[in-house]
Amino acid sequence: MSAFAASDTLLSVFWTIPLGMSTVGRMLMSVAQGEEDRQTLKYIFRILMTRCVLIEIVIAAFIMVMSVPFTSLYYHDPSAPVYDMTVMAFRIIPLAMPLGLIAMTWTGYAQVMGKEVLIHTLSLLDGALCICLWAMALVPVIGMNGVYIAVVINAVVTALYPVLFSLVVNRGKIRTTDELLMIPDSFGVTEEERLDLSLRSYPEAVNISRTIQSFCLDRGIDHRRSFLSALCLEEMAITIIDIGFAKDPSAHSVDVRVVHRDDSIIMRIKDDCSAMNPEELAKIVDSDDITKNIGVRTVYKIAEEISYQNILGLNVLTIKM
Repeated sequence: MSAFAASDTLLSVFWTIPLGMSTVGRMLMSVAQGEEDRQTLKYIFRILMTRCVLIEIVIAAFIMVMSVPFTSLYYHDPSAPVYDMTVMAFRIIPLAMPLGLIAMTWTGYAQVMGKEVLIHTLSLLDGALCICLWAMALVPVIGMNGVYIAVVINAVVTALYPVLFSLVVNRGKIRTTDELLMIPDSFGVTEEERLDLSLRSYPEAVNISRTIQSFCLDRGIDHRRSFLSALCLEEMAITIIDIGFAKDPSAHSVDVRVVHRDDSIIMRIKDDCSAMNPEELAKIVDSDDITKNIGVRTVYKIAEEISYQNILGLNVLTIKM
């Protein structure tokens, strides 16, 4: 117990790295999912599975090389059994880290895409079954190392299970990334169904409504929803420029993406200003000036759905009409 506790204390610091990678990846994938951006979704997944896993391999190798110095932080007698047990913990458990990142990436992806069966079965395997069952089988045979090996086996199983799950869904054949990720054929939009704009000044924000309204009308959206969609986007863009741009003298931009999907208009507004949740502005009512933030309050009343995230220093606002 002392050996495991000592190694787990230090390893928990290193485990925050893959956890952070997977968390950021999940947030970015959620934005791509909201925009139905198939290419970006696959690109983020690919980056996590290649570059991020490679970084994690380097970190794991570093921990293994430093197993003796790390153990010496806790125990100083190499002849003590707890010393060898702790050294082995630092040499074996890090093997699970790159595989753990793969499993966490799959979990985040499944959560974003709403793949409930994969989420629940993967959660059941992770720790509850794999570690406990393998530890029970190995500890009587090889002692404490059995617990460490059980952690690695758990990582192997949870990393491979989503691929096996995908094979079952695809009836034994995986030929493309789309099939591996089980992305529905209906997911994603064409260039004709998407409009991308970038704003850097107040006049551009004021004029954006005409472009948005024309896009909606060309896509067959009725005049009322076309007008309201343009109004909502203009109001939010102006609010960002009025408040976000004014907080510091640095150059900023507002990136806008409008997507027409299943008779819905989805508008994503992304800016690099300081964190600003418009929902908080919508709740502010000034008795001395009832018109303050009235534009934001109007947007929240008109829109069918609004979500806000702050990801890697970027404000990401999604509006569904």
